[in-house]
Amino acid sequence: MSPVLPQKPDHLAAIFDQPKPIMGMIHLAPLPGAPRYDGQPVEDIYAAAVADALTMAKAGIDGIIVENAFDLPFARPESIGPETVAALTAACVRVRDAVDLPIGITCVAKRERRPPSLPSDGQGWPTSRPRSPGRPGYGRLAPRSVLKW
Repeated sequence: MSPVLPQKPDHLAAIFDQPKPIMGMIHLAPLPGAPRYDGQPVEDIYAAAVADALTMAKAGIDGIIVENAFDLPFARPESIGPETVAALTAACVRVRDAVDLPIGITCVAKRERRPPSLPSDGQGWPTSRPRSPGRPGYGRLAPRSVLKW
């Protein structure tokens, strides 16, 4: 029996020796450029990331993902400044130099639009309470052509 779709390449197999690698997450403190950045020296943020990476490596994880998880509220992708990208990159370089594990980077950003299945007030903002079935904005999915984010 032939598959309906061609076999997709297994990108994880090209990086890891096992089929289900365990990934550790390093959530960085707020970085320069983020609204909640309070002036903490970036060297302290990098040192905390390295300490987390060393602990995870010692525990036997297979890879690490470094993320700007505390840059709240998240900016839109086009509003993420070069200082955030530079600080996130520098943290990843420090982690890479400290451990011999594959490293991924996540630069978290605000979604462009809300999912179309959330209730809305008619102006695109989610409501705090669900609307009754049959009213606009309640549990309806937009056609695939609308989902461009």
